[in-house]
Amino acid sequence: MKGKAHPQEVKAKAIALLLAGATVMEVAGELNLSHQTISNYKREIPDDKLSELGRKKGERLDDLVYQCLITNLET
Repeated sequence: MKGKAHPQEVKAKAIALLLAGATVMEVAGELNLSHQTISNYKREIPDDKLSELGRKKGERLDDLVYQCLITNLET
């Protein structure tokens, strides 16, 4: 059974948020949509874009841990 169709602008915003690194649950909460709807949108993103996103998230996490370590060592 198909649910309610959402405007293309909403879908575009959801995909943009996902590509920016937001989680499915974060996007669902921000846009007031079900996590299933956001998961469906995420499945439409090409795999190469998602794997690139995963690498960027990992790099960002590494950077945050490094900065935290440096800050704590300096204090």
